[in-house]
Amino acid sequence: MTAISADGTAIAFERRGAGPPLVIVGGEAAIAGALEDRFTVFSYDRRDASPSVEREIEDLDAIIDEAGGSAAVLARGSGAVVALEAAADGSEITRLVLHEPAPLAIERFRSVTVPTLVIGGEAAVADALLNAQTATDRDIAREVQRFLL
Repeated sequence: MTAISADGTAIAFERRGAGPPLVIVGGEAAIAGALEDRFTVFSYDRRDASPSVEREIEDLDAIIDEAGGSAAVLARGSGAVVALEAAADGSEITRLVLHEPAPLAIERFRSVTVPTLVIGGEAAVADALLNAQTATDRDIAREVQRFLL
């Protein structure tokens, strides 16, 4: 399937499972497989050529639109930064799961009000900044399900 981003770029994505929508930003195939029995999982790969954060937010928003207009979002590494930026900018993100997020731009993300779960990586920093819940990554799918449901 494809979604069309605001700049006209076609964004390929997969839709699997049934339940509330969950958008996965780049990869996380193993986690997606573990979640598709309880969620409609929308997974897509980020563009090969690194566009601006604004373009990446538009790509994420296009997938959220395909998911019905709002969705929980699971993102890893630098994708977590994109998801946080999107949440701060008002994208229709209902809940946010950050797996091993890249170092955060502290001041920009103070305005994120979406319920957020941080797993691994910069969890201590993000927890302090966002009042997020923290967890280890030993059973990510279980933690994600408990947080999202």
